[in-house]
Amino acid sequence: MSAVVKDWFYRITHNCKKWEMVLWWIFRAIMLYGLIESFVNADKYEDRIRTMMIVNLACCFGWEIFQAFPKTHLFRYLPSYLQNFTSVYVFLTAFMGAYINWYYEVWWWDKSLHLVSGGLLVMVGYVMLKAYEERDGRKVPTTVTVFAAFCASFMFGTFWECFEFTFDQLFGGDTQHWSYVLAEEADNLTLIFQPAKEYHSQDWFARFALIDTMTDIVSNSVGAVVCGIILKLSLLKQEKAERAAKQEAVYGK
Repeated sequence: MSAVVKDWFYRITHNCKKWEMVLWWIFRAIMLYGLIESFVNADKYEDRIRTMMIVNLACCFGWEIFQAFPKTHLFRYLPSYLQNFTSVYVFLTAFMGAYINWYYEVWWWDKSLHLVSGGLLVMVGYVMLKAYEERDGRKVPTTVTVFAAFCASFMFGTFWECFEFTFDQLFGGDTQHWSYVLAEEADNLTLIFQPAKEYHSQDWFARFALIDTMTDIVSNSVGAVVCGIILKLSLLKQEKAERAAKQEAVYGK
């Protein structure tokens, strides 16, 4: 085993907690089970389900992959706990949402996950800023940190909606839930942003994919705003405590 591989193995076994590694492998095993079962009973699952399971299973190894990056790369400094959230979120989206089919059977599942993801992506932006600080030894002002984290959430959220549109257009997917069958099912539910029954028409059904995309964006935005406010208050409280500690060190009790 080369020194490079040994160094990489040391980082992935010593830069995270033991319980985190156990947590990751629990969710990886669940995802792997679903992927294998989807191939064994291929007639029960569409190709898009298997593709989503494969891609998301790879995401469950993201932190270990980042640890193999050069020392100058920003992702090398991302903390291990980021993969805790990734593992749980992948389980909720790919396994529960796509494999178990809750995206279609539980009408509020998709919007709830978008609400949560908007907030989580703010934290991803924040963690990336902290990684930048650790790598370059520079302190990023609180206002810039919060603004950048907030923008990161919108950037990732918008990128995902662009991916859904492109995937549906090029590969005939249904990530935007554009099918008339789904629109008819939604017509029988009380959904957020759903217009009154008297305004329903064939045009509304034709706009269902647009409605899905815009409600996703609104849900992401709400989650980002809430988490952004919490982040700002937390950082201000931390700064206040640090100033108090410095004053105490200088002037004594």
